[in-house]
Amino acid sequence: MKSGNDSQERREHHVGPGAVTIWNITTLVTAAIATVALIILLLLLTGVWDLVLGIIIAVTVLSTAVECAVLNPLRARTLRFQLDDDAFVIRQGAFFQRATVVPRQQILYARIRRGPLLRKFRLATFVIGVLGREFTVPCVGDDIVEILRRDVTSIEGESALLV
Repeated sequence: MKSGNDSQERREHHVGPGAVTIWNITTLVTAAIATVALIILLLLLTGVWDLVLGIIIAVTVLSTAVECAVLNPLRARTLRFQLDDDAFVIRQGAFFQRATVVPRQQILYARIRRGPLLRKFRLATFVIGVLGREFTVPCVGDDIVEILRRDVTSIEGESALLV
């Protein structure tokens, strides 16, 4: 018989609350670097390139705004994962939906990565390793990471390791 706490641990989880902020920061930094490089090119080149590079800069700014305002929040809402008795399941995608099912007995190791930005928002990247492949779930809350870590390392009769 499963306890109430166990059923909560087995439910489908979403990324942590700071995920959209982290993805927006990453998007803005990448766009800023690209825009600065394009502006430098714009200053160095003259003629018809002025118009082309101006259009590219405008498209970069517009696509960054769309990604931060629409796509990153949508990504956070549609990325779900679950570790149950049979498998680790990752579901993602709003337009093109994808489900990845990793049988529990094939899990060889689990890795938790926490960079400085993830630590600030109390998040981590959770990585499941199988023979020849890794499956990554970004921006998982610290509390959920501990549940996943405990569950993966407690596979009875299996040699799953936390690395």
